[in-house]
Amino acid sequence: MQGKATIARHPVHPILIPFPIVLFVLALVSDVVARFDTTAPLAKLGTLFVGAGLATGILAAIAGILDFRTAQLDHAARRAGRKHLIVAIALLVIFNVDLALRMRSPDNNAILPITIVGTVVLAIVGFIGGHLVFVHQVGVSERDEVRATRPLGASET
Repeated sequence: MQGKATIARHPVHPILIPFPIVLFVLALVSDVVARFDTTAPLAKLGTLFVGAGLATGILAAIAGILDFRTAQLDHAARRAGRKHLIVAIALLVIFNVDLALRMRSPDNNAILPITIVGTVVLAIVGFIGGHLVFVHQVGVSERDEVRATRPLGASET
């Protein structure tokens, strides 16, 4: 059940999602470090991490939406995909608010709690995305399923 957002038959969405994941988590680490040591170089990078996380998150969302709209999904997979999409959009909204606060008032006390909430929502998005892959086999081609049942090193015949 693959969508159309692919490169050489490999889905693009899973290629892109590690970037916003790492960048949003680094933003949280940066914010925590900043609470204890405002002079630490990492403390000043939170805004950069959130901005880059949003840029890469939007690219991942575009690929995910294209897959969602073009993959042949059964009802349960479509329902899980819709949940994943809605929570992912909420994630991008949360981090947009986070970035706006950082740009307007870098010392705002609401930044760390918003980043924590965003990181929790990120984990939820990832859980639902994993559910789509591992339970509903979304993004797994039928050929990959056949390959997975062969012993390691066995040739395709």
